[in-house]
Amino acid sequence: MCIASLRFAINNLKQGSKPVLDYFIEMKSLWEGLNSHHPMPMCTCPHQCRCEAMRAAREFRMEDQVIQFLTGLNDTFSIVKTQVLLMDPLPSINKVYSMVVQEESNNTAITLVSGEDSSILVNASDARKSNGCGKPYAGPPQSKNNSRY
Repeated sequence: MCIASLRFAINNLKQGSKPVLDYFIEMKSLWEGLNSHHPMPMCTCPHQCRCEAMRAAREFRMEDQVIQFLTGLNDTFSIVKTQVLLMDPLPSINKVYSMVVQEESNNTAITLVSGEDSSILVNASDARKSNGCGKPYAGPPQSKNNSRY
């Protein structure tokens, strides 16, 4: 793929129905392809370079990747997207991925619980209130002559 095609694919990649892991792997593959065709320049100074230009260029690329990844995520991750974009400096792409996967895991757990048969939840609640004989549980039996004083 040429550089223009890779950039187009990166900018238009969407999560859609894919799990975050699959989306991230596909995005990372495109980034690696772009990096192999258009690598970050390396400092060729005879002495170790002390200017901030190379460090800044790497940070810009990292920020671009974070923004590209967040942009393609589904709207269900809007809270995480906002949280990440408000961070200064932006976290690494691996940290962002971790945050998104955590949110995906939370969303999956909520969906599973809300999708349960509500009668099971009602029955479980009723079982806690009952003494097993169909009567509400009134606590331990009290004896009239059972006084300590």
